[in-house]
Amino acid sequence: MRIADFTDYDLIPEEHRTAVESCIYHNLMNGKDNGAFDPHGNVTYGEFCKLICVVENLGRDPYWKHTDENLGNFEIHHWAASYIQKCREQGIYKKNGDEFHPNQSVIYSDVYDMLSATYRFMTGEYWRPDYSQAFDTQVTRSGIAVELFKLCQAIGRFLLIGKEPYFIPSASDLDKYYFFLTFLPANYSNITYAFNFAFQIGCSAQNVLLEPVYSLLKYRDTHLVQCNDDAIIYHFTSLSTLKALSTSGARFRLSNAEFLNDTSEGQILMRQIPEYLRRSKKAEINPNLKAWLSTISTENIYKPFRPNSTYIASFLAIDPKSSVRNLPMWYTYADNCKGCAIRLDVKRFGCPLYKVNYSSKEAREFLEGYINVLNGLWKEIGEEGSRRYNFFCSIALDILTQCSYLFKDRSFSYECEARAIIFCSPRDAEQVKYLREGELFARTYCEVPFQIDHVIFGPAVPDPKRLAVGLAAMGLDCTFEKSDIPFTVV
Repeated sequence: MRIADFTDYDLIPEEHRTAVESCIYHNLMNGKDNGAFDPHGNVTYGEFCKLICVVENLGRDPYWKHTDENLGNFEIHHWAASYIQKCREQGIYKKNGDEFHPNQSVIYSDVYDMLSATYRFMTGEYWRPDYSQAFDTQVTRSGIAVELFKLCQAIGRFLLIGKEPYFIPSASDLDKYYFFLTFLPANYSNITYAFNFAFQIGCSAQNVLLEPVYSLLKYRDTHLVQCNDDAIIYHFTSLSTLKALSTSGARFRLSNAEFLNDTSEGQILMRQIPEYLRRSKKAEINPNLKAWLSTISTENIYKPFRPNSTYIASFLAIDPKSSVRNLPMWYTYADNCKGCAIRLDVKRFGCPLYKVNYSSKEAREFLEGYINVLNGLWKEIGEEGSRRYNFFCSIALDILTQCSYLFKDRSFSYECEARAIIFCSPRDAEQVKYLREGELFARTYCEVPFQIDHVIFGPAVPDPKRLAVGLAAMGLDCTFEKSDIPFTVV
């Protein structure tokens, strides 16, 4: 069931919706018989013990039988007796069952203590919750979803401590990793990307072909040109956006690739596919792979997922061929020279930045290399129509789609563009979205931390010194200057 299907969806606090949705999808929680979620309803200690047991059992109700051992008079005949008994044995639940009834509502102090004990039981390590609520406040159903979400994310992060980038869990641990890692953002690591992608399209852990997926990711990561830490990167924007980015705690927003202004975005690389298929000989490529490629090789058939799985922000990359005195950029992207150019600290930007490629020859070579990797993997992915086959085809297209946004027509080469790209699922960004008038789909965004280290005001900005003083008062700690590039008022 989707969270939006609940009859009281609008009553679920917006800041709780991601956690509620994740708990629903992971079978930790469900709605009421009347079709509502009841976000403001209280949670009893018996219900909370059951939720903890379901987390420990990876989203499945363990249905334990219980004895009367370690159960108090109020607990022996209670519906949650087996869960209470298990949590007490694990040192998680410590209430006296002769004096305390499990139908009482849980307060946050006990939520924090019990979830910390759950983490310690499952990992052997100590975890301190963030104590975001007053201890004596009763927890609501949507509130408990948030705390369970944080616990599962913490366990997921623990499982990846010390793991190398292309880590593969053992068969016995696969379900555990799949369950907890799908609470983390898809862009947290390579394995969280693969698992979240599978989770989103309804595949089980057993259908995730990690080794073949890693081969595609390795090709992507070694062939895309990432900006060095000392690269000089500028973002042209308006003064109103600069003021918004200057506030304390501001984060840089990456737009979903589905809503980029240029309708040909992502198509330059994909249009190479028909040409490749015409050139290739039957003996060179697996016939099933060739058939699959033909289904995504035309603009009419190929459409990215909606919303797309790639999030992008564009910048000017300064190199010997470019300059911040690029007048078309000032007119097009900096409010007709009345805006500014923001220089970003690459080392402190919250995601990788890549250089855009404007060479059709290099686009063709990149595609041929990607298809060669696919050709070597195709026999490993199972029979056509199987869940493994469908998963791999879907994620192979997704990775190729991600790469396609770093190839553009050479007519745009004057932009000398670098792009910040996050490869993640829309679920990770849904807390930041809005619907524009006349559009059918809400625009989704990802936000990342960043640091501005220099601002150049446009040549048409009338009083840059006064503006710089105001921005500094707002907390923007950087240097300022005004561009002296000649311009004509438009």
